[in-house]
Amino acid sequence: MVVVMTAEAGDTEVDGVVDKVRAAGGDAFVSRGMSRTIVGLVGNVDHLETLNLRGMPGVSDVMRISAPYKLVSREHHRERSVIRVGGVPIGPDTLTVIAGPCAVETAEQTLAAAVMARAAGASLLRGGAYKPRTSPYSFQGMGEDGLRIMAEVRDKFGMRIVTEAVDNESLDLVEQYADQEPMFGIEQEYTFIKDGRPLGWPLSGYPAPQGPYYCGVGGDKMPGREIVEQHTVACMKAGLGIEGTNAEVMMGQWEFQIGVLSPLDVSDHLWVARWLLFRIAEDFGVFATLEPKPIMGDWNGAGAHTNFSTKAMREDGGWDAIIAGCEAIGKRIDEHIAVYGVGIETRLTGAHETAHYTKFSYGTSDRGASIRIPWAVAKAKKGWLEDRRPNANMDPYKVTGVLVETVCGDAASD
Repeated sequence: MVVVMTAEAGDTEVDGVVDKVRAAGGDAFVSRGMSRTIVGLVGNVDHLETLNLRGMPGVSDVMRISAPYKLVSREHHRERSVIRVGGVPIGPDTLTVIAGPCAVETAEQTLAAAVMARAAGASLLRGGAYKPRTSPYSFQGMGEDGLRIMAEVRDKFGMRIVTEAVDNESLDLVEQYADQEPMFGIEQEYTFIKDGRPLGWPLSGYPAPQGPYYCGVGGDKMPGREIVEQHTVACMKAGLGIEGTNAEVMMGQWEFQIGVLSPLDVSDHLWVARWLLFRIAEDFGVFATLEPKPIMGDWNGAGAHTNFSTKAMREDGGWDAIIAGCEAIGKRIDEHIAVYGVGIETRLTGAHETAHYTKFSYGTSDRGASIRIPWAVAKAKKGWLEDRRPNANMDPYKVTGVLVETVCGDAASD
């Protein structure tokens, strides 16, 4: 049964209906729309009809509905619903494509299906790890191995997973593999070069020591700002997820940030943003380099600090997941350093706000650590971690891939 309130009905009238229904042994659920409020009733309908709800103040109509699921009926929820799966909307005014194999059988099959699905515009990858059959001799699905394959493909392509749990026993495993939602934000540093030296540097000798350039202002010490601003506008017009820019520690060195996006999306956006930077710099007779240590000596290098989180890290109580992620990364130092960019040994020396590339550490607000946990994250006990080791010239597809493999793989195995 549904009670439709008048447009003028306020909280007093709505509460009156709710209280009367509950006093009679039923229950009531209020749904407030843009112009009307609807109260869905649950209980003995024949008994509720004796309450004379139509005569109560603020009531426009009372309807008896035969739908067995009243709380999700159109009569109870007049507004059209939008369901989000990892940020992907399903509902009115959107066309959401879900594609993938009926049953996950091999990693190669699922990977090929994901390639075709994404090329066709799919944003959700479906696949069955559990396939109950009448005959016990028929293929019953790969179970956890199938979930693991789907998780690997999901992390590679940044597509959310749609799969099924067929019983209570499989529910925990499905949730474990299908719901980590890795997200990234990358801080891309770079250096403008003109006539073989960083932009703004004197033809011989050096500029003033580092200090006033970081996030600084002033035309005499902030060369390249016009290029930076044109690049920012170009990224915005291109629909890239650019979040900001700032001058960096060394004169002629700048940074832009891309994110927060899925692994594949942040990599795609960063790649295009780099191309735009190089192309716009051409018009100014300047070369933008991603060299990790363009000037040797007492000058900062250029990195691509990579901010990373999973759903568990972002939720309340996510601190334990953040620490677990740091610990997992610390067990695979060599595997990460191998894909963090060419020339990493010239930049990660233990000086200039870096940890040595052969060592691993993490800490709160520690710019000299391998992984920095921002102060705000430590205070909130949830959020993200910042891997400060990747070089400016790193391959984002490899960096996001190894972080997901290490952290999500470790979480899935717990």
